[in-house]
Amino acid sequence: MQLDKLDLELRTRNGNEAIDLGISFVRKHWLAIYTPWLIVIISVALILKLSFKEQPSVALMIFWWSLPIFERLCYHIMSHLLFQNPVSTWKAIKSLPSQWKCGLISQLTIWRLSSNRCVHTPIYQLEHSGDDAKGKVRHKLIGTAVSQYSTPWSMVFSMFEILFIFVIYWFLDFFHILGLIFGE
Repeated sequence: MQLDKLDLELRTRNGNEAIDLGISFVRKHWLAIYTPWLIVIISVALILKLSFKEQPSVALMIFWWSLPIFERLCYHIMSHLLFQNPVSTWKAIKSLPSQWKCGLISQLTIWRLSSNRCVHTPIYQLEHSGDDAKGKVRHKLIGTAVSQYSTPWSMVFSMFEILFIFVIYWFLDFFHILGLIFGE
């Protein structure tokens, strides 16, 4: 790690300051973070929508349940941006399968409904600490330290996530309706 290249001031922060720092970081780099993510999730949403034409609620549920697979892309991009090493959109998308190596099954099962998933996913992915003794200690230490701050914010952002999913599906329905009106 090259700490001299960090895109932020390295110091001890309380939970609220850390959350504010994260939000400020994402606001600064939102285009680089969300462009690859949007390309991937809109493609997946479209594939699911076309695959489950008769059962849109099944497509919506599969899409929502699989979101942790794709949020790892954002963590990957942010980890590079943090050290002022931007990743191109296509290089980030190509790296997505390599982001699934550590902790993905637990993120899709036992941690899927956890309000502390936002704390544990970066530890799994960026530190590659799984279920070994060191990883368990790290998860417990960080999870205990920040859960009083992360839990309420996770709930707020979960509501935005649900709203976003419905907007994507409305968007795809809109283009489907246009296709029916103007001929396919």
